[in-house]
Amino acid sequence: MTETVLVPVSAHEVGAVWTRVQAMIAAATAESSGRYTPVDVRRALFDRRMQLWCAMADGNVKAVCVTEILDYPSTRAASVVLLTGHERAEWLQHLEGLKHWAKAEGCALFEAWARPG
Repeated sequence: MTETVLVPVSAHEVGAVWTRVQAMIAAATAESSGRYTPVDVRRALFDRRMQLWCAMADGNVKAVCVTEILDYPSTRAASVVLLTGHERAEWLQHLEGLKHWAKAEGCALFEAWARPG
């Protein structure tokens, strides 16, 4: 099993990595029941309304995750908007790192929408 590293992608780096993650994001948005398109996600990443994370191994993107911080009336949450990749066993442990990031951002909740499978 290859060791992966979770890499946060800043808003100004999105354009440089977009061609490497676009197909994965398109596949994930196709399963979003119409919530998002790749254009919506890219715009939100550039506008810093969403955050992009890549699980990398040997220079290859194994997974992409898009998060969004939501301010509810009574609490703050980090939401996993999209999560997709290959060889899940190599990167799924990075959700723990995202939980730590969320807590550092003042989030009391960590949530995700998911489809079966």
